[in-house]
Amino acid sequence: STMRPSSRPVRTFLFLLASTCARAKAARSPSALSRRLFNGMSSRAAAAAVLCGSGVLAAVPAAAAGSPEDRAAQLLGPIVTSNAAMQKTTRPGAQVPLLRSPHTWTETWEVAADAQTFVTKLTAGLDALNGSPAAGGFVYEVSDAKASPDGTGRLTVNVYTKKRWLDVVDVELSPIGAGQTSASVRCASTGLFPLSIPAAAYANAVFFWFPFGDQTLSSRKSCPDIRAAAGVAITVKSKGRYI
Repeated sequence: STMRPSSRPVRTFLFLLASTCARAKAARSPSALSRRLFNGMSSRAAAAAVLCGSGVLAAVPAAAAGSPEDRAAQLLGPIVTSNAAMQKTTRPGAQVPLLRSPHTWTETWEVAADAQTFVTKLTAGLDALNGSPAAGGFVYEVSDAKASPDGTGRLTVNVYTKKRWLDVVDVELSPIGAGQTSASVRCASTGLFPLSIPAAAYANAVFFWFPFGDQTLSSRKSCPDIRAAAGVAITVKSKGRYI
């Protein structure tokens, strides 16, 4: 008699074939691919962390902070800085005597430091002040800072108010004794329109003759901030408006 072949091997083969097809289909699904990618990234991230911790991989250095002028420009924005590039030089509102008087201010200081120390500390102090709550939205930019071995010096502080009017503060330094310096300070608002307005520098050049005031910002905000930022003892010997 003949024997019928057993069906068990056939059923086993069909079961294995079906299981293989199911796994292949699942592996091609988007969710499975996402899980595999995530697991691969997690593994690589973990490996990188181990390597960094063991010193095999060096940490990426932080970006350079930049100069005080660069940091001030970041706070001001491109419109203000482009206007200021022209108006810091022309200063239209500060050129004509009598017309400029309502928006000017002058002080004389006695500084308990030599010119070089004063210039260095003031530059660093105003850089630290910018962007802080104490600045009140003002931005202070030091330019043309110089100190000579003979004890003389000078610097200009470009003061951008909260509304971005530009006031320019010129400081002339001269020695009056060992570790003592006299500072002649002249502040002036340079234009009718704030520099946050596009092409304001040109409008201010046209309307240089138009009378305006400075809301006493120089006397009650800018000059006190500059004195405080210097980090040295300063005595105000005289103050007032100039013609």
